[in-house]
Amino acid sequence: MADVLYKIWKWAEHNRFTLILPVIGVVLWLAANGCMPTTPSPTTGESITAAQLQAEYDVMMIKFDAAAADLERQYEQQAQVVEIITKLASGSVADWPGLLQLVLASGLIGLGADNIRKGGVLAGRRSATT
Repeated sequence: MADVLYKIWKWAEHNRFTLILPVIGVVLWLAANGCMPTTPSPTTGESITAAQLQAEYDVMMIKFDAAAADLERQYEQQAQVVEIITKLASGSVADWPGLLQLVLASGLIGLGADNIRKGGVLAGRRSATT
């Protein structure tokens, strides 16, 4: 057994660069490809790569776009309410359809206000009993 190990050692000693240089090449390749640059995440603070940072950016942009679309929808609804109130205040209630529109609109606004008031009263009672 010692004779076989001696022969292997002699062969390795004779071919040392044939053995060492591929190992060095693998180590250099691992160092070049295995050590990815990272940066702290703006949202979580964890260390992330460039691809993860891009994914976080894309998600945040989707969220911002959704928020902008929601605001735009609310502005449109607000403009519709202002338009309806302007029509009601402009004297269009002189005819029967205008009167019906005024009564229904006032009733719906009153219904919404009552529901908000009742919700607050019930919430106050629930918090007082617990």
